[in-house]
Amino acid sequence: MPWNVERGLEVQSFKGALVPEPAGDYPINVFWDQHANLRPDGSRRGLTTGTSVLEGHSHLADSGSRGMRWLAGELRRLAQEWRGQESSRAVPGE
Repeated sequence: MPWNVERGLEVQSFKGALVPEPAGDYPINVFWDQHANLRPDGSRRGLTTGTSVLEGHSHLADSGSRGMRWLAGELRRLAQEWRGQESSRAVPGE
C-alpha cells in the first residue's frame, strides 16, 4: 500500500480447501491473497481487511455479495467519519 494512501480497504475471498490429486493437492479457490496489505514501513495503519468466508474470488465483485456489502458499510462509516472531521474544522462565519 503506497505511503500516500490514508485509508485502504481490502476484501479477501476465502482460502478454500484442497482437492486431493495424485500429482499433488490443489486449492479449490485458486485466487486468494495470502498476505494482508502493508505499508512500506511494514505497518497496517489505516488499512482494513475483510474476509468473505463464504465467497470465492470470482463472486466478491457481485453487487449483492457479502464482500461488497461489507465494503459498502465500511465506505459509509468512513464517509461519516470524514464528514465529522470536516465539520469540526469549519470556521464560523465562513
